[in-house]
Amino acid sequence: TQAWIGDVIKRRAAGEELQMTILDKHTKEFLGSAGLHGIKEAIPELWIRVKKSAHGKKIGREAVAALEARAQKNLNFQYIEYPVDKDNIGSRKIAESLGGVVEKDDQGNEKVDIEPTFDKVRTINEVMYKIPKKMVLPDWLHINKNISDTDYAYIVSIIWQTELSHYLIEKEQFYAIKDDEGNIIAFGRLYEIGPNQWELSSVRVDESQRGKKLWLILCQMLIQEKWSDKEIYLATKTSLETYYQKIWFHVVTENIPEKLIYTGKRAIENNIEFVIMKLGK
Repeated sequence: TQAWIGDVIKRRAAGEELQMTILDKHTKEFLGSAGLHGIKEAIPELWIRVKKSAHGKKIGREAVAALEARAQKNLNFQYIEYPVDKDNIGSRKIAESLGGVVEKDDQGNEKVDIEPTFDKVRTINEVMYKIPKKMVLPDWLHINKNISDTDYAYIVSIIWQTELSHYLIEKEQFYAIKDDEGNIIAFGRLYEIGPNQWELSSVRVDESQRGKKLWLILCQMLIQEKWSDKEIYLATKTSLETYYQKIWFHVVTENIPEKLIYTGKRAIENNIEFVIMKLGK
């Protein structure tokens, strides 16, 4: 226990750990603690410990919800991992109430890990929930998933005039952001390029609207479509690599989907410096 406390103190001092103490609102009695590991990373891990005498009083639900809300407001992450006992129905309901989706294997079955928890105190049958990053949109912003034929024709005309990808374009792939007058000021798409493989592509923000984080909002809205169980890739100019790193894409050079190998060849033919990137770990 002393070693664990010392480790937590070191991580907090380094800005890698967020820990909260759970107290009774009236008596200030210590009821437990909760926290987030790896708050500077793409995928922080949420944990909670409530003493037995406080079980069954929905204290865990309140604490986890407060911690998740704080993370959503203040941290940049892809999603939060929340490991829970496979048979703990209460903990599972907490994760699911926050939009958590349980991690599954290739056959669609729940992944169950049998290993010590982070503090090495006990071994349980764990399932891992993924809690998504939630978008808080400005009031003036209008996101359209079901775009009209007129909007689609406008988007296609822009794509054919630029270096944006025009591979397998379909109307259903696009998200569009409009201003108060109904004009499209940003758009992008996410589409399937292989088994469990999707590409983030054709992302464009009107020059007059840049600097308003529309690019970030648009990318995160698209990613949320498939964030829980798909591999998401993109091909971009080398000059834009750092932008995509901010939303947790990283450069890959191996096991690249066939479609992106084709994209790379086209880029080389046109003397475009590019990188292939993948979301997540």
